[in-house]
Amino acid sequence: KVDEAHQRLAAARVGRQGLLEITDAQLVALRTAEQALTTAEAKLAGAAVRVTITPEQTLSIGGQSRAAGEPVSIEVVDEQRIRLDGIASIDIRPTLGTLGSLREARDKAKRNLDRQLEDRVVTSVRDAEDKHVEWNAAAQKIADVEREIAAMSDQSLDALREELQAFEEQRVLLGDVAGAPAVGAAATALREAEQA
Repeated sequence: KVDEAHQRLAAARVGRQGLLEITDAQLVALRTAEQALTTAEAKLAGAAVRVTITPEQTLSIGGQSRAAGEPVSIEVVDEQRIRLDGIASIDIRPTLGTLGSLREARDKAKRNLDRQLEDRVVTSVRDAEDKHVEWNAAAQKIADVEREIAAMSDQSLDALREELQAFEEQRVLLGDVAGAPAVGAAATALREAEQA
């Protein structure tokens, strides 16, 4: 039974070797970086220039056909050219003030998240969460088997201690006569088991 538990422990350790460890701290850092990017994008979107074009006839806007009266709304956070195919191009240049700093904040947050994802060898925070769960499940399985082995070892030591105690009691009762149990062998086995 102990050998079987040791085999399961070895298999669990080999299985964990193929997994990517994402620690709790790393996962918190990734979630924080993702939230910072989400916040920066929301601030930028809130300050963006919105251009709404409602054609009075069927019109192709940026390569997409729009029916008369069908509005198209375009959010502009950078310099952008809107093409009214066959009619005109409209250049939009938002003022650099607030939008510029918000764009910089978004770009910085994006670079930070991308760097952390690359450092952790994951594609997204969700991917990191999945790997975190896999690693913890494997670690828990190893810990469970280790506890099982420790319990078996403790039981074995207790059994050796009881056997040694019984031998000692018999030796005392019998004295040094032929047929008295060999206490030395049991004591040696107990010492070896305790050191293992």
